[in-house]
Amino acid sequence: MQKTRNLRQEEARGRALALVGSNVKASTLPMVAGTTAATWGHQPSPDEVEEMKRNSALAQQASLVRHLEKKLDHAKGKLRKAYKALAKVQEQLERIWKH
Repeated sequence: MQKTRNLRQEEARGRALALVGSNVKASTLPMVAGTTAATWGHQPSPDEVEEMKRNSALAQQASLVRHLEKKLDHAKGKLRKAYKALAKVQEQLERIWKH
């Protein structure tokens, strides 16, 4: 069961990260200090700006998925611990009722 859950989590993480590819472009243009071209290597087109925004949003979503997976695992651990404690209490009550 643990292996299946881990496999599903890895697949989900892989799908989320696959959406966020590397989109680095090399510059062949001369750079002028103090311009966007000097910082990025070229002047981005409106399509490139939209693509960068999409990639940023996907990266944030992938980060959120990882964060929520960690929170879910933590909550499941707490639930297992609570069930274990409940089982102990029920066992002790059964012993008391038998006497």
